[in-house]
Amino acid sequence: IANEASPYMAIVATTSLLSHHATSSRNSSTDVTAAFSGVQSGTSFVTGLFNFLIAVVMNHVGNAVGAKAWGEVGPRIRFSVFSTLLVGVVCCLLLLLLEDFI
Repeated sequence: IANEASPYMAIVATTSLLSHHATSSRNSSTDVTAAFSGVQSGTSFVTGLFNFLIAVVMNHVGNAVGAKAWGEVGPRIRFSVFSTLLVGVVCCLLLLLLEDFI
């Protein structure tokens, strides 16, 4: 239950901290919350979009371990780490490129 509720609790905590910070600065809480919502929505979309890549690659690692094909485990783990890092870098660059619009 805690695993399912934790993302929502984190969003509530983050939103309240952003609103509290915005009221103590010159920014309006509406602007700060809207910017956070845009970033959160975009991040969730991209994470969901690329989740299949990470899940499929990790499934291949599990299949190699289950079949005790130890020679295939290393290359599949390296590909898994590489693909995960690639997705992270692409998402980071996308957020940096969109920084002025967010």
